[in-house]
Amino acid sequence: METFGRLREYGGGGARGRPTAARGQWPAARTHGGRWVTVAAELLVDVFPPEFPRAAEISELVHAVARSLPLHGSLPWVTVAFDAPEFEGSGFWHFEHDAAGRLHASLYGAPLDVLTPSTEMRCRGAALATDQLGEIPAHDVDRILLDRWIHRNLLQLDDLLRHRVLPARVPRDRVIGFAACWDVWTDGRLKARRKPGLSLAERRRHFFRTFATGGLLLPRHWNTFHQLWEGQYPEHAGLQAALERLPRERPLPRAGAPGMAPGHDDDTGAVG
Repeated sequence: METFGRLREYGGGGARGRPTAARGQWPAARTHGGRWVTVAAELLVDVFPPEFPRAAEISELVHAVARSLPLHGSLPWVTVAFDAPEFEGSGFWHFEHDAAGRLHASLYGAPLDVLTPSTEMRCRGAALATDQLGEIPAHDVDRILLDRWIHRNLLQLDDLLRHRVLPARVPRDRVIGFAACWDVWTDGRLKARRKPGLSLAERRRHFFRTFATGGLLLPRHWNTFHQLWEGQYPEHAGLQAALERLPRERPLPRAGAPGMAPGHDDDTGAVG
């Protein structure tokens, strides 16, 4: 599973207790080397922690991908936070509004998802504290992995902003399966647009691990996979229809899937 968003308005600090700008306070922009990078009049990109290697490049990449999709124009502020090792292999979108009603979306992810395999830092990555992330050498950040991660998560952010996907309507016991279907549809769209994403074979492996609870998927299940990849089950209703054709996924872990908060209203402030 890659991304689920908690679609509601929050009145306090950011997800997982990380401080955000005070309500009513819009962050002042700085240029490269500072925490805030103004990449366009309509979009502010924040990388956290600010010492994360290649932070300025990551900010520029987020902006470039947002323009190429294009990302829904109602969003003025995005934070990319690499301080959530518990979300390795996934991502978590958190939304909040400031006192003026401006929307802020924060993507929480694991540093391991963008580090070059077989490096010392990758071996240590899960144990690194936030204040140690700046110790990661810049060359350990894999541009291909980063490119894929940003493209996939921003396309799914656009799905949330445009209400193509409505997490609050997904039954809790189908969260992981629904997210797996969404991921197939996402990477299929990226492939069709010639954008970075997981290959068909890579996505098939993730799909198999999610649904082959008995160690086997039938031809009809793989047919559903390929239909998802080709966009034949688009948007929320289509993803739900595809999910109904698939076996039950493995049970949820202790607290449920990352980013999923059943029962909350969809409240990004975006238009459909």
